[in-house]
Amino acid sequence: MDFVNIVSLGIIGFVTGSVYMSGSESKPSRQAKAIFTSGPAKIRGSVEFVQLADSMNVVIQVNLTGFEPNTSHGFHIHDKPVKPGDSCDLAGPHFDPNDSPHGGPHQGPKARHVGDLGNILADANGNVQVKFSDYLIDLIGPNSIIGRTLVIHEFPDDLKTIQSSGKRIACATIN
Repeated sequence: MDFVNIVSLGIIGFVTGSVYMSGSESKPSRQAKAIFTSGPAKIRGSVEFVQLADSMNVVIQVNLTGFEPNTSHGFHIHDKPVKPGDSCDLAGPHFDPNDSPHGGPHQGPKARHVGDLGNILADANGNVQVKFSDYLIDLIGPNSIIGRTLVIHEFPDDLKTIQSSGKRIACATIN
């Protein structure tokens, strides 16, 4: 795990208060899921989004396989839906309803796109299993990610420039 990703995840938890307690009494008020099943990359699995009734944060549970071991990848929500088998390039730009600059999840709401979720890290077996939360995405309203596409990029995001992440290697529409 590289330093930028360790710091990013630590800051995400600190800034957003993203401790998620699985034994919480809260009931999910909204849920969505992106399922990765096809495409040239062998990435498979799902990413679940849950927004609890008493929280502004959306909890994101990533369970994916098929990555090269010990690699980091840009993780973004893009504007348009894609169908299974479609090119990820059809997903359009990052989801940015507020016309904000590109940034990372640890930056404020005016300093990043809604769709900028930072990076995910594959472990030594090529798996990504992580749970975190985000304060800017939503599952209803103008920042809703439902019907948009979750895209995994070839390289890590430098959290400054959109082009740093490289090509789109996997994508799935959030339903």
